[in-house]
Amino acid sequence: MVRKKQIAALFTALLIVLQLSSCSSTPEREYKIPEKMNKVQSGVIDQNDRFVMKWDNDQKCVILENKETGHVWCTIPYDAYLKDDINSNLISPLNISYYLPDEAADDLSKGYECIENQLVSSEKDGRKLKLKFYFSDPEITVPLEFELHDDHITASVPFNEIEESGKALLTEVSVLPYFCSVPNSNDKSSYLFVPSGSGALMYADENVQGFSRSFTGKVFGEDLASTRLNPSESVKNVLMPVFGAKYNNNSLFAVI
Repeated sequence: MVRKKQIAALFTALLIVLQLSSCSSTPEREYKIPEKMNKVQSGVIDQNDRFVMKWDNDQKCVILENKETGHVWCTIPYDAYLKDDINSNLISPLNISYYLPDEAADDLSKGYECIENQLVSSEKDGRKLKLKFYFSDPEITVPLEFELHDDHITASVPFNEIEESGKALLTEVSVLPYFCSVPNSNDKSSYLFVPSGSGALMYADENVQGFSRSFTGKVFGEDLASTRLNPSESVKNVLMPVFGAKYNNNSLFAVI
């Protein structure tokens, strides 16, 4: 287990949510998982004057290195990655939620399940790194693509490549929950920028009265196809789809 929790965990895991509409009457289709997964060997995927984008095939993680400063952002918190101190949550670059019509129940699956069962394919398409996560229990396949640009990196989920058998209906996709994270520190050298109100800063203190700080929010509100008529709580929607992190003299700004 990781000793120091990343303050960004809960915040980014629930903030980067893509709502997908589904119909409960969808008929089941045959779900196929390739017998042999495509694999991109670990190493440099792309680079430019400012950044290097690398791929670790063993941990199934993407690493972004700033050439000028040498600072690294990683889909796994980088301090944990270097120590090989990784748990099932930290190693999951993509998580999904889904609805099971036959059971009338919601459930979720994390990307580490695909990684542990070797159900992740990777291939390089031009300058893009294209991944596919095969969630065998709900029979859902979700793609995830990375591309390096002159001054930023993009991570996207091509909706037209999502596959469902109909056994389960995909409702949410959580992307890169730890990419925008910083180590806990009491010297106020690290903080998160969160889209609360007109914007707020949260220091990554080691301990705040026995609790870790966290922030969650639904971007642009609920999917109208799955909104509950009588929600148990009243939550304001996040209308500013941005967030960020600062660690010493390095920072990362994310736009959803």
